[in-house]
Amino acid sequence: MSGIKERFITDAPVKDLYKKRKEFKVVDVKVLEFRQGSVISSFNVSYPGVDGLQIVALQEEIAGGSLGNTPADLLSITTKNVPAEAPVILESNSTTSTTIDLKWSNVTQLNSAPELLGYVIVYKEKNKKFQGDIMKSVSPTPPEAVLKELKKFTNYTIRVYAFTKNGNGVPSEAAHVRTQEDVPSEPPPNTVIKSASTSTIGVSWEPMNQAYVHGILLGYEVRYAKDDGSPQLTWKTKKRDADIHEVVLRDLEYFTRYKVVVCAKTSKGCGKEYSDIAYTYGNVPGKPPQSVTAQRLKSAETIKVTWSPVPQGHVRGLLVGYSIKYRRIETTEREVFYTEQHVATAKPTEYMISLKVQSYSIYEIQVAAFTQKGMGPYETVYGETCRCPKILYTNYWSSPPYLKVNEKDKKLEGVLSGIVAEMVHVACGICPAHGDTIIKIDTNGKGKPSAKKSVLEVLGDIDNVPQISFPIYGNKYITRYLGAYAYINLVESPGVAFIAAKRTPGTGAMNMIGAVWGCVPMIMLSICMAYVSGVIIWILVSKCC
Repeated sequence: MSGIKERFITDAPVKDLYKKRKEFKVVDVKVLEFRQGSVISSFNVSYPGVDGLQIVALQEEIAGGSLGNTPADLLSITTKNVPAEAPVILESNSTTSTTIDLKWSNVTQLNSAPELLGYVIVYKEKNKKFQGDIMKSVSPTPPEAVLKELKKFTNYTIRVYAFTKNGNGVPSEAAHVRTQEDVPSEPPPNTVIKSASTSTIGVSWEPMNQAYVHGILLGYEVRYAKDDGSPQLTWKTKKRDADIHEVVLRDLEYFTRYKVVVCAKTSKGCGKEYSDIAYTYGNVPGKPPQSVTAQRLKSAETIKVTWSPVPQGHVRGLLVGYSIKYRRIETTEREVFYTEQHVATAKPTEYMISLKVQSYSIYEIQVAAFTQKGMGPYETVYGETCRCPKILYTNYWSSPPYLKVNEKDKKLEGVLSGIVAEMVHVACGICPAHGDTIIKIDTNGKGKPSAKKSVLEVLGDIDNVPQISFPIYGNKYITRYLGAYAYINLVESPGVAFIAAKRTPGTGAMNMIGAVWGCVPMIMLSICMAYVSGVIIWILVSKCC
């Protein structure tokens, strides 16, 4: 039974309290006394038994000085056949972030109750209600307990009461304890770690959810270290207040891998961390590839170029590949100008490339590494091709006495056969890679026979396959055939040119008439000469007679 002093003459607040909590039953709520015109009254609240939180619920409701919307005070609690003495909580301390240690006084006044069976500790979070399933039961001795699995950095209200087989005794006064702080259980949300330049990394995050802080948020800690693969990293730390949610890490090395860790802090330390890897932006390589070489006189059509990686520490960025520039500077032992510069690229894992070039030439070759930031310095070398390929194919037609085919041994004979063989030997020389150049007289290099039936077939077979086409008519002033293929004048032969004018109808008659008229002066001259001769003879004869 409880006695309540209320400042309004009504029992509605008490009845409303227990209507809301249907697990509790009340025998009677009786107005004890009031004075006419007064606003002061007293109530008795009777229970058929106390086997739950009936009294605790009433204490909880009145703890704030009111019952519902009505100011009220709890005057006394009297019991029958259950302990009338309330334990006194002597110590209530949080030892960790999830536990509270309790000690209380022993209950000795059992009020005719049977043997004391133990104590019940009921507890709740601040601003919540006591619940029947949130309690802890302990034996009578020792009068102490440890509440476990509590929420971190949370205020709890605790009451203790004794119980016998007849029911529960009077609850103690409430003890208010807060569990200790702990480190945050989550990292700062939406953390972004991003490279901002060749020497800076930006770090940003959003404010912490208070539910995961578990204490008073003191600020944030950002730790970073150069991640060079060593087991012991050298860490640096940046600290920020609780209201600042970004930081810029400065004075970093270019294109370097950094490990960055972000956490929120309480008085207990740094909480769960967010960790990520970021690379500072790279720069162009500081040095060219090493050991660059280019083949000399190993092939007539290709130059093999090799190199070694850029020295360690001088790539200064993400290596994208290698650039190879090459330009012809000399052909047939003559310097050439304004030739086209070609560019080839190689993957970052490749250290060799074969360049397709012109024979009997020297090339200037430059090799450089490049990153996403641009091209590094070039290393220059020179490569040289042989004069002729290992095999020269032929394309010819039989034209005696200049060229004919011996049907017995299928060898070439005639004036040009020896000249061509000697010319190739002298012009091509000996290439260190393959020795003398071989002349293939049976194939044109395309799987077809070299021999043709006419000069027209020979002319139609001239293309980019390395071959000698002969005999081709021309003169000593021709140097290029079709503007693309070299032409060499080897043999000069005499000849007669006949020039004939075109005749039209009537031309013969006109020519004859013209010829006759052309003879008239000669006839007249002959007549005159005959007349003069006759006169002279007559004179001479006359004198003699």
